[in-house]
Amino acid sequence: MGKNLTRKILETHLAKPSDMKPGEEIFLKVDQTLTHDINAVMTYLAFEAVGLKKTQVETSVSYLDHNLLYLDHKTPDDHIYLQSVARH
Repeated sequence: MGKNLTRKILETHLAKPSDMKPGEEIFLKVDQTLTHDINAVMTYLAFEAVGLKKTQVETSVSYLDHNLLYLDHKTPDDHIYLQSVARH
């Protein structure tokens, strides 16, 4: 099978050697993460739940652009939590 662009990119990010056969599980190194305020809190809480103490990628960005209206105490609490995650 020829190597298309996707396959070439994936090969450069393999965390474990693999023949990358269809249906085979592969392990990849992630360059960066991108979250936004809708999914960021759940994402970082999940990382904490599996024991990750800090981001293990070079760049991790979280955009806060959806939940800008404070309808109750949850949104400001979420933003404070995301700020604390960013400091670590």
